[in-house]
Amino acid sequence: MQHTIALDGTVHTVDAIEPAPGLRVYKHPHLDYGIGTYPVVLGHHSGRSIAHMECTADAIDAGRDLGEMTDWTRPADEINADEALAERVHAYLEPRNAVDTALRYTSAA
Repeated sequence: MQHTIALDGTVHTVDAIEPAPGLRVYKHPHLDYGIGTYPVVLGHHSGRSIAHMECTADAIDAGRDLGEMTDWTRPADEINADEALAERVHAYLEPRNAVDTALRYTSAA
């Protein structure tokens, strides 16, 4: 599937996998964008990122697991307002060698 994100005012279309409804896994379009060894993004369908991870398989597994926590097809702002969900997502990602971006760093396209 194609997925659209906006970075620094530029719209990028990337190839993505949907591990759960509303979630996307894709390679970051700028591998030198300050993400070091975390080139794979687990993101929301809005174009916002949730976490950066080292490999696609880990991001897909995380997407499947996080997919059971909430309805990710909801708007990003609605999900972002759910503090209890943010805590559960952070607790899930913390031991998994992921950089938690909590739907905030990548703007919607």
